Amino acid sequence: MKLFKSTFLPIALIASLVSSCISTKKVESLFGYYRPIINYYPDSELKLDKLPFSVAIGEIKMDSLVRQKTTVTKKSGWIVPLILVNVWESKKTCYQGVSSYYTPIENSFEYYLKKESERSGIFYLDSLDADYKLDIIIQKVEAYGQYKDFGFSFLNYALYYEGITGPAESAFVVTYQLKKKQLVVREETFMSSRKIDFDYYDNKNRKVLLKAYSVRMAEATSKNTKTVIEAIIVDLNSYFRSLN
Repeated sequence: MKLFKSTFLPIALIASLVSSCISTKKVESLFGYYRPIINYYPDSELKLDKLPFSVAIGEIKMDSLVRQKTTVTKKSGWIVPLILVNVWESKKTCYQGVSSYYTPIENSFEYYLKKESERSGIFYLDSLDADYKLDIIIQKVEAYGQYKDFGFSFLNYALYYEGITGPAESAFVVTYQLKKKQLVVREETFMSSRKIDFDYYDNKNRKVLLKAYSVRMAEATSKNTKTVIEAIIVDLNSYFRSLN
């Protein structure tokens, strides 16, 4: 009995320390659970008059360095054990990988490229009998931000918890090549980046907070996609005008 009493408190304290602070893997699981959609509404100026140039979409490739998997890494953390009550804080970085999106980003990019071309392009895109071919290389898709949780617990029971998101940021980089008879006649790179405005805290439900964080990152990537696609169409318009 004496041995049980002498070992129970250290064991309970260790268990409490381990379970007090939410693990990096648990945050990763909650952050990556929901599969957001890359989605936006084209609102550029309508171009009804088309020039007699046709373009087929060729390859849409992703650079091998683009992050595929959603991951969460620990930056720092501490636990202060006060007998049976622990106070803790942990700071992590959440990275949204492209595999987390509901639709592959190459497919989303092609879909909105066609939509934008139909709306504001002065050429015919995705023609079966095309004079030109358009190849796309997606070089960077980036969305990441900070997540901090703080709280205190009694043994294995949390008495208070607070999760805080932000700051966060995103970036999107695409290079296109316009080819005529396998010869590259135009090549440009476009980039869009933006801060993600989601500095929130929650003291009730981590899952809801991290889902909203994931959705806000996908919204930023959607806006970056829109900006880059619009820039590509404007640039192609300029090129074909110069030929007319």
